Amino acid sequence: MNWKLAGCGLVLLAAAYVMAPPADVVDVIAPSKPAAARPPNTKPVKPKPKPWGEGKAPVGADDWDDPKYAIQLPPEVRAWCRNPDGSCVQCSISIAGYGQNYPQASMLLWDHPEYGKAERGGGWPERTSKYAAARGMQVFNITGEAETFPWMKWACETGRGAAIGASASHFQTLAGHDPKTNTWYVVDNNRTGVYQPYDEVSFRRLHMASGPWCVINDTPPAPAAAQYVQWWK
Repeated sequence: MNWKLAGCGLVLLAAAYVMAPPADVVDVIAPSKPAAARPPNTKPVKPKPKPWGEGKAPVGADDWDDPKYAIQLPPEVRAWCRNPDGSCVQCSISIAGYGQNYPQASMLLWDHPEYGKAERGGGWPERTSKYAAARGMQVFNITGEAETFPWMKWACETGRGAAIGASASHFQTLAGHDPKTNTWYVVDNNRTGVYQPYDEVSFRRLHMASGPWCVINDTPPAPAAAQYVQWWK
């Protein structure tokens, strides 16, 4: 069953979110030649420790701007939507809302003078329909196994991502799908620091464990993160 909800009006956001890559995930490259002598009375600057410790970074910790992700958000922004109180549906929708620069959705977890009171606690399709209409959120609120999988692929192909049922009695954010490898990438609001990859079988099991339900913000996707290209090669 599909619902497309439209509120009585939309508020144009005047300023876009400015999100620079986190400084603490930049690799320190050793120079090929001896370093120049330091000025007197100065101490060497130690690189900041990486939040995941030594070794290779987990997926999505330092490659959040990879084009394979529909939702390209640095870890510190995803952490704003960490789930403290069982509000997993709203946390998942909020992460997608930040990815699309859609404040009606991204502000779900907090009181807001324009969009309404904070929405906390458990969620279900009827409740989501109700607060979406009250806040002027345009969403696709989709249930049913035959429906959710095509819609989730569409959400990733169009750069939107989706809030999805994932794991028993839990909602998470679908951040991307790589059709070449058939890999799905999910952000869990209980541990927002990584984009967790799943193969097709594992992802289907994850989604069906909660029941086939997904919510997609019906608003344009944000522009893709800028990519560094060595154009001269």
